[in-house]
Order: sequence, then structure tokens, then C-alpha cells
Amino acid sequence: MYEIEIKASLTAQQAESMQQRIEKLPGMSFKGIYLKSDIYFSSPEGRTFRLRSEKDHQTGESLSIVTIKDKLVDEGCEINREAEFRVSDPAAFEEFAGMAGYGELIRKVKACRLYRFDGVNIELNNIEELGEYLELEILTESEEESRHRRLRDRLLELLDSLDVERGQIETRYYIEMLAEKRQKKSD
Repeated sequence: MYEIEIKASLTAQQAESMQQRIEKLPGMSFKGIYLKSDIYFSSPEGRTFRLRSEKDHQTGESLSIVTIKDKLVDEGCEINREAEFRVSDPAAFEEFAGMAGYGELIRKVKACRLYRFDGVNIELNNIEELGEYLELEILTESEEESRHRRLRDRLLELLDSLDVERGQIETRYYIEMLAEKRQKKSD
């Protein structure tokens, strides 16, 4: 599975009005409010994966998913090949990861409003310590780079229609931004 994604930082003012803009999209459907708590693990060789514990605020349901990604950034768009599986006992999995030689790299908490529009997942996110972000994402099984570029262009058009400047696209991963921010605090 491939994830084609664009994320953009939002000002506080944009974040307030973005929900209304999204909800005015014809055919948009609201999927829910989630709290996603992530632990990123890293091997001594630098390979990383994520353990996500996700809670649906409407239903109260929780699930935990492990994700590993091969990441590429192309013109501000992430193109990630990913593999995922569910975990029934996150604490036991954390212990397993440690015993397998993976150490905790960083933790991230993301409050998310999820929408679906014309095959695109739209997330309005508040990332603890970082602020407000808009994420646009399409999942595809296609390995074709030309298809990935077409999907990227579709996401850029949607970004434009939501009145978000392309200069607001953030190409760094959240864990990079968190690590930088935490490093600055400790200096």
C-alpha cells in the first residue's frame, strides 16, 4: 500500500475557519474525532517504525497499530510505501520492541478531526508542541510513479481550493520537528 500525503501548517485563524471550508465541500463526510498517541522506535541502524494507539471519541473504541514506512518526499508530497498490523497488547509490544533491539525514539500526540472527500482523507490536526496542521491523503496500491504524481497533483489542487498557500506545505516529518523543538528547549 502507498500513502500519498501533503501536510500544511495552519495559522490559528486558518485552523478556526478550515473546518467550515471542509464541511462545505460537496459530498464530504465526517468520519470522527480521534486521539492518536504514537511511540516511534528506532534500531541502532536507524530504521524506525511507529506504534499508534488510537481512540475514537464518539464510540470510545481503541485500537493499536504498528506501521513501518519507506518514505520519499517529492515536491512537498510524501509518498510512503507502508505496512501495518494491529496489536492486541501495546505494552507487551513495547517490551517486545525493546528486547528486539529497538529503542524509543520519540512520542507524539495528535488530536484529529477526520473527513473523507472524493477518495481523499482530510485531517485537521493539533499536534502537541507543534500546533495546527492540515493533512490530505490518498491511499493506493499502485506502484506506478506516474499515478503517484497524478494523485499528488490532485492533492495540491484540493489544497489550493481550501485556500492554503503552497508555501505552508511542511516537508519535514512530525518526529523531525518535535526532535528539533525539544533539542532547542534543552539547549
